Amino acid sequence: MKLVLLLTQLLLFCQLSVQNIISTGEKSALLIIDVQNCFLEGGSLAVPDGNQVIPVINNLRNKFENVVLTQDWHCVNHVSFASVHPGEAVYSTIKLEYDENGNLCNNEPKCQPDEIEYTVDQTLWPDHCVKNTQGAEVSTKINKTSGDIIIRKGFNCDIDSYSAFYDNGAISETELNDKLIGLDVDTLYIVGLALDYCVFYSAKDAKGLGFKVYVVEDATRGISPEGISDAVQDMKDSGINIIQSSEILGSSSQFLRSSSTIILLVTILPSFLKYV
Repeated sequence: MKLVLLLTQLLLFCQLSVQNIISTGEKSALLIIDVQNCFLEGGSLAVPDGNQVIPVINNLRNKFENVVLTQDWHCVNHVSFASVHPGEAVYSTIKLEYDENGNLCNNEPKCQPDEIEYTVDQTLWPDHCVKNTQGAEVSTKINKTSGDIIIRKGFNCDIDSYSAFYDNGAISETELNDKLIGLDVDTLYIVGLALDYCVFYSAKDAKGLGFKVYVVEDATRGISPEGISDAVQDMKDSGINIIQSSEILGSSSQFLRSSSTIILLVTILPSFLKYV
């Protein structure tokens, strides 16, 4: 009887060591946001410590059948570039206005007041991720396969697109939602750059579209401490799950505990069987 009790306790210990690991399935997808050269070390808009997400993402992607990578894909005179707004400083904010068809009213001829349908506050960035340049390419250090889905955003010269789903005015959408519906995906795990911008807006839009959303915090990096803090709190308040990669991969200590328990069970099982 004591041996039976011991075996039961060991089995429970083994179960407890792995029960907190999140299981990903065929209805889940890993959404890798903008791990592009322009946002990495040496890039024109490098995210602090951005390169540190790469090994974590590579480990995570082995857990997923469905993997999506996004790219900022800007024209050379994109409206988000400070360089196309004479007299405006990098990281300053301007107001952009659009008509009902998504045409930029700031251009000549300007819209009449009653024609303005959308207003967007636009941060002005250094030139970055210009399409068909090395800076716009996904890092070669990210593991990729031929089955990965590539979503390009921000290719409309007149409006930015932080989110992987919509442009910044929610005037038009990318093909991402349709792709995910086609794959019968209902849960997204979001990683990449930058946490307080494109990861944040992608997560919020995914939640709004009805997906269950997890943001893997240690597989992201942000631009500013304040921005990161505000984004994480906002996502939590919106019902978005903020997790760590160990909750999907399992920690080394969990693995060792489980392995040790299994070895112990195998070792004592023959002795147990003698009394059965």
